[in-house]
Amino acid sequence: MQSDLSLGNRILSQYFENSIIPQLFVDVNLFIRELTPATEEHFRLNRDCIGHKLHSIKNKLCHKAFVENVRGVLITERVVHKEIQLSDGRLYQLCIQPYFTDYEEEIDGVILTYLQIKESFTLEKENKELRLENQKLKDLLIRELNIS
Repeated sequence: MQSDLSLGNRILSQYFENSIIPQLFVDVNLFIRELTPATEEHFRLNRDCIGHKLHSIKNKLCHKAFVENVRGVLITERVVHKEIQLSDGRLYQLCIQPYFTDYEEEIDGVILTYLQIKESFTLEKENKELRLENQKLKDLLIRELNIS
C-alpha cells in the first residue's frame, strides 16, 4: 500500500513539474497548494506563491469575479468554463473544477486550468479585417459598375 501511495505521489509530482499547461491547485480555504511551472511562464507566478491566499495573486490572473468564481465552484461543486482576457490582451479558456478526496468524497479544493487561445483570437481578428476589406472591394465594384 505504501509503495502504491509513494508511486502515485511521484507520478503526480512529475506531472506537475513537466506540464506545459498553467494549472493551480487551490484548497477550500483559498490557499494556493500547488502550481505548474507553466504558471510562472504565463503569469509570472512561482513556487513562492504556494501557501499564500488566492487574493494575493488575483491581480496577475485578473478577470471579473475571479475569486467569486472559485468560491462558486467550491459551493456548487460544478465545473465552470470561462473565456477570459487578461489586462495585457492575452485570451485564455479557464476551467475551474472541483477536486475531491478519494475516501471521503468531500471537496478538497479546486484546480484552475488555463489554456491560451491566442491563435483563435488572432484568426478571428484577421477574419474580421478580411471581411471589412472584402466589403470595401464590393462597394467599389458596385460604384464602378454604376458609373459605366
